[in-house]
Amino acid sequence: MTTVYYNRAKDNPDQIHDLLFLHDKGGASVFDDLSNVNVRICSPNRIEGFVKDITRRFSYKEIRITTAHEVIKWIDTRSDSLIVYEFHTPFRSQMEREIPKLDIHKVDIFAAPSQNSARMLSEVLPQECLPKISVRQNLLDKEYLEFKDDVDPFIWNNSIPILWIGRFDDQKNVNDFLRILSLLPDVYHGISVVSFNDDVTSFSDFMGDVYAYRLEKRLSVLLNLSKRQIRSLYHSVREAGGVFLSTSVDESFGYTVAEAAALRLPTITFDVGALSEHDSPQIKFIPVGDNVGAKQEIVSLCARK
Repeated sequence: MTTVYYNRAKDNPDQIHDLLFLHDKGGASVFDDLSNVNVRICSPNRIEGFVKDITRRFSYKEIRITTAHEVIKWIDTRSDSLIVYEFHTPFRSQMEREIPKLDIHKVDIFAAPSQNSARMLSEVLPQECLPKISVRQNLLDKEYLEFKDDVDPFIWNNSIPILWIGRFDDQKNVNDFLRILSLLPDVYHGISVVSFNDDVTSFSDFMGDVYAYRLEKRLSVLLNLSKRQIRSLYHSVREAGGVFLSTSVDESFGYTVAEAAALRLPTITFDVGALSEHDSPQIKFIPVGDNVGAKQEIVSLCARK
């Protein structure tokens, strides 16, 4: 979600964005270069008083809430702010768990980042709330995507890089990335970029799978890269004749797929969620779980370069 909020604020420099986070996962520094953003980290046991106070003292055009249903009832009753509740989950089951906890009559807009997510939301919300559904597509940072002279060199030693970016969770489905890499000839080298916090168990399980597939010499794991470093990585993989591979089993928007394609990096992805809404000749869709098909597409794309 950091990318969502960052791009919105950057695209609207005349707006002031006060961002309130309940957990500090090290992403606050991302906003340091934006003068129109104020970031606050508030512990869960203080959030109620903070929300009541700030909505009483300040008038906001919009109050946007993501995965924090309890915040709605703490907003000062005298506030005339537009209340926007955002759903960025690609999973209908999570919507079904969250909506009953919402005071839906206080919400002015139910926002989703794609037509696919809006459709799911319309199947879960009560009928009287359907007119409140709005598609607010996530923004790409156009300046970030432009080529810069400060691109870091990544050395691939004559190998063909296969880039994967995500988390160690069921949605991002890193296991299929490892399976596909294991099907490819040794000249292909995997790069796994992971946002790693403090879940040691998931990382340990991942490394166990790496050794199980005998990929320890064919895989580089990069942790917590900056935006500039990831941009450099996109460029470097493209220049080395590699591809971007997404193995997500569902997506409400698909930032990495959109960014890779915008940078003209050939992209192979499972055809899931909202990804088909990205109109780009760089994207090749394959059926979910078709690892052999993904391997064949990678070989075919790289052979044409």
